[in-house]
Amino acid sequence: MLNKASFTTREACITCGHARARTLSSGSFKEGTVHEFLSSDPWGVSPMPFIEHESWRFVQCEACGQKYHQRILDDEWLGKYYSEWISADSIEEYFEVCTSGSAHENRYGKGVHSVERVLLIEKATRRLRGAAPVRILDFGCGDGDFLFACALFGFQSVGVEFAASRSERRKVDFFPSLAAMEEETGDRPFHAVTLFEVLEHLPDPLGTLRELARFLPPGGILVLETPDCTDVTDIVTRQDYARIHPLGHINGFTPKTLELIANKAGFERIHAGTPQLTADPLRAYKREIRRVVDYFVTTKTQLFFRKSA
Repeated sequence: MLNKASFTTREACITCGHARARTLSSGSFKEGTVHEFLSSDPWGVSPMPFIEHESWRFVQCEACGQKYHQRILDDEWLGKYYSEWISADSIEEYFEVCTSGSAHENRYGKGVHSVERVLLIEKATRRLRGAAPVRILDFGCGDGDFLFACALFGFQSVGVEFAASRSERRKVDFFPSLAAMEEETGDRPFHAVTLFEVLEHLPDPLGTLRELARFLPPGGILVLETPDCTDVTDIVTRQDYARIHPLGHINGFTPKTLELIANKAGFERIHAGTPQLTADPLRAYKREIRRVVDYFVTTKTQLFFRKSA
C-alpha cells in the first residue's frame, strides 16, 4: 500500500512569530494549476501519488508582512523530496527545459555572477581579516559551483549541502550537515557565510540563521539571495510557481522581509557595492544606476549583512 506524505502546519510567522496570518491563495494538489505544473515537471520519483490527498495554503503575516506556505512536508518527507523525488537527472532535465537561453549563455552568466559575488565578499571582509585569505562557509552549496569559484581566488571555502540529490553532481567536496562539518573542521570561525537560493527552502529559516551566526565573529558577513516575491500572491503562471513552489519554495521573501529576518538573527544590512565585471560599457552604466538606486531604496532580495557586536 502506498504511503501518503505527511504534512505539518506552521502555526506562527516564520520571521516574527505572530500567530495571525491571512490567506493569500490556496488549492488542492489533486487539481488546478499547481497540479498541472507538478505533473509536468521532471522528477526522479513523481510526488503526485503521495500528496494528492493534501492541499496547499500560501499566507501573509498580519504583523510583519512575511509570506510563507503554512502547510509543508514534515521533516521525514522533506528528506524524501530532496533525496528521492528530486534526482540528479531530474535537476539536469529541469534546467534544460525551464531556463531560457542556450546552455553556453546560462553557464557564462552563472560564472560571471559567481565571480561578482567573490569580489564583493573579498572587499566586505577586508576589515575583519586583514591580509589573511577569506574563510567562507557556503550553506546549501548545491553542486559546489560557487565554492569552485572561491577556490580559484584563494578562499578557504567550506560547503554544506543537505539535499542528497545534489551530491551526485558535486564539483567539489562538501559536508551533508553543519554537525558533520563541525566534527571534521572544529569551531574555527568564518569571515563570511553565504546562502544563495536557500532560505526559501527552509522550514525554520530564522532558526537556521541563528545557528549559522555561531560560526561568525562580530563583524562577520552574511550574504542572502532569494527569489523576490514582492508581487506574488497566487500560483497562476510558471514564474509564480517557480518563486513559491508549495513543496520546495515554502518561504516567500521581499526586500523588506529578507532584511527583517536577518535583523532578527542578529545582523544589520550593509551596502556591499556593485562589481563591474564586464567589457560592455552600457552594462557598466546600467549597473551604476542600479547601485545608486539600491543605496537609497532596497529593491532586491540579494543583500549583504554584518553580524552585530
